[in-house]
Amino acid sequence: MNSQPVRGVLFDFDGTLAHLNIDFSLMRARALHLAQQFEGFEAAWASLDTLEMIEAVGAAWSASDPSRARQFREQSLAAVQEIEMEAARASYLFPETEPLLRWLQEQHLKVGIVTRNCEAALLSLLGGARQWCDALLPREKVKYVKPHPEHLTKAMQALQLSAANVIVVGDGAMDMLAAKRLHLRAVGVTSGRTDAEKLQDAGADWIIPRVGELPRLMREQGWV
Repeated sequence: MNSQPVRGVLFDFDGTLAHLNIDFSLMRARALHLAQQFEGFEAAWASLDTLEMIEAVGAAWSASDPSRARQFREQSLAAVQEIEMEAARASYLFPETEPLLRWLQEQHLKVGIVTRNCEAALLSLLGGARQWCDALLPREKVKYVKPHPEHLTKAMQALQLSAANVIVVGDGAMDMLAAKRLHLRAVGVTSGRTDAEKLQDAGADWIIPRVGELPRLMREQGWV
């Protein structure tokens, strides 16, 4: 296990720092409806996560009709964002989120949020807690979102940190997989939709019930 000191923390957002009650089934259905208008739609694409499906169909379409591919991406992502913003209006930060972010800054640690959510939903929920964050990387800021390694890599670059000095904290298997692909220490939280067993299977090194337990874990590990 990496024993290097921690200089920064990369957080997931939905399910980790906030309760964002997104209707993923509706999101998927709307994107799939648009995707199936593509004449060469492949059945295997329907099994992909929504954002990956949009990317796959857009990439295939761009070969024969770049203009239509661009229109498809814009319409699909607009439909996804509409659902996210609707959810954001009925969602909230976890009570421990802002105190935790403030505490990390007091420890002189850099803080990044790496999320597949759109920027508008992230900012609307984050509110004043934005002041305790050094870098925000919603999906618009990268070409490939996690679990693709580019998402976390861009965050480390923005914070000017190396993999040896970063921990990743998230509630999803994608967060753990992305961390392991870059050999980052991964902390899974069970406050979202993924249980401890699935988080461990995806590569979590430690499991905590909520992000409010992170200071305790960091003290136990000698990271602060």
